[in-house]
Amino acid sequence: MAPVVVWAKLRVMITTAPAPLLLDGLMPSPDAATTVTVLVDADPATTYAAILDADFADMPRKDPLLRWVIAARALPDRLSRRLRGRPPAVPIAETGGRLGVMGEGPDAWIRLGAQPGREFAFGAIGQFLGAQVDWRPTTCAEFGAFAEPGYVKIAASLSVHPYGERRCLLTYDCRSTATDPASRASFLRYWRLVSPGIRIVLWRAAAMIRRGAGA
Repeated sequence: MAPVVVWAKLRVMITTAPAPLLLDGLMPSPDAATTVTVLVDADPATTYAAILDADFADMPRKDPLLRWVIAARALPDRLSRRLRGRPPAVPIAETGGRLGVMGEGPDAWIRLGAQPGREFAFGAIGQFLGAQVDWRPTTCAEFGAFAEPGYVKIAASLSVHPYGERRCLLTYDCRSTATDPASRASFLRYWRLVSPGIRIVLWRAAAMIRRGAGA
């Protein structure tokens, strides 16, 4: 009887083996990364629909904590630009909007791919010069092979994973990799400063999607 039980367990392990993520192909070895996962009281299809309907541009207007975090994170950049006489940058949230209508560029934030019903990936390319961040318009076709020195590539994905019969896990994964050692060193200094705030942004975005799924 024991061998039958062992084989049954092995079959479950084989048939439920995780499928690869788009994000693993886009950025398998990031220089910096952060991930949050929330339990959603809705099925994967409903939750994925809520991902596509999520409006990242409108999110700060509805979430005071998120608005404060984004403003605090942008303050050093604004001060740096003012001192240098440069125009203000477009806030990150305003470059996105609804994920379901995000295009493949050229734009600051672009759609990098999707596994319908399971994962939506998007990203951007920027220069991190001390406190100042400049976004470079890019396209989905260019993103993967882009290696021009002086930049950092950011890739993120929202993915859903079944959890029981009627619920799922929603994961927001954000990864970054630099195109050269000097940019990597500069970005990692910036990352140490802002990563706690970025993690809050990911948590609040995941919570917004969970509400959108009716959970």
